[in-house]
Amino acid sequence: MNSRSPQKAKLLLIPVLGIVLVYIVFQGDESDDLETLASHASSARSSKDDRKADETQQTLKPLPPWPSFALDAMIAHNPFHIPQPPPAQCELQKKADELSQKPVVSHADEIQKLRVSAVVSGRDGMIALVNNQMVRVGDTLAGGLVVLGIDENAITVKRVTP
Repeated sequence: MNSRSPQKAKLLLIPVLGIVLVYIVFQGDESDDLETLASHASSARSSKDDRKADETQQTLKPLPPWPSFALDAMIAHNPFHIPQPPPAQCELQKKADELSQKPVVSHADEIQKLRVSAVVSGRDGMIALVNNQMVRVGDTLAGGLVVLGIDENAITVKRVTP
């Protein structure tokens, strides 16, 4: 088959489909259509009468009254107002502010003096060689530093306050 044959088939199919459509729309006897319309109209009238009878049997319920608002109160209300915290929270906040304003004592000098030479994984866990001293987790170093953790790449220490 050549490439034009599907196109010809489509062109021939259009009039055939048009004839089928006209037949379906205008099929049957016209007297049947009038009888069908009359039966539909009578059934529609009877359903309207039924609805009217139902409406007369139903009682209407009163709606609740509309709420009333004082205009002055609505105008005075600020939805973006941030309420003040209770006094107990204010005192806690003041103490927190005082503590945050105190100078922080840095122990960076003591930590910088630490020299980690080796970290070894043993039977009892990780062991580190710090300033030529073998330490494990929980040991105390010079300067009041406690070893909190030993990892392959880092040692975690914390200053213990006397």
